[in-house]
Amino acid sequence: MIKVYILLSSLFLVACGATSPKRELINSTNHQWLYDNWNFSEAVKVGSQIWVSGQVGYDAKTKSYPESLEKQTELVFENIQRILKQAGASMDDIVEITSYHRDIEKIGTVTKVKKRYIPEDYPAWTAVEVAKLARPTILIEIKVVAVMGAGKP
Repeated sequence: MIKVYILLSSLFLVACGATSPKRELINSTNHQWLYDNWNFSEAVKVGSQIWVSGQVGYDAKTKSYPESLEKQTELVFENIQRILKQAGASMDDIVEITSYHRDIEKIGTVTKVKKRYIPEDYPAWTAVEVAKLARPTILIEIKVVAVMGAGKP
């Protein structure tokens, strides 16, 4: 009986034009090396939801990681903003942030920078202190989840 119900439900959805959302990989051309060498996308978009991979404060101009946590955090949020824009979303659409800190005692610096990019309607936020990140010079890594249209109109 359950199999018949599932089959009928599936046929109904197909008849109504409902389809499964497709997965879209978000990779800018100047960051294609991440996909090719490290085997991950900058973000994945399914329907109106976007999962942005952990971003770090790498300065492409100087080809280095700044020593300042504030500068690294600014670069992280600039990357997130760029990726969301490419996916058709904005910083206002962020519903969840997960941040990985080398020193959680300095979370005030991260909060200060975050408020410049997300000044109100704060998303859910989980902050975790870690012993190491991908490189010894990385002080913070942040990943986000966004839902297109969830922010301000």
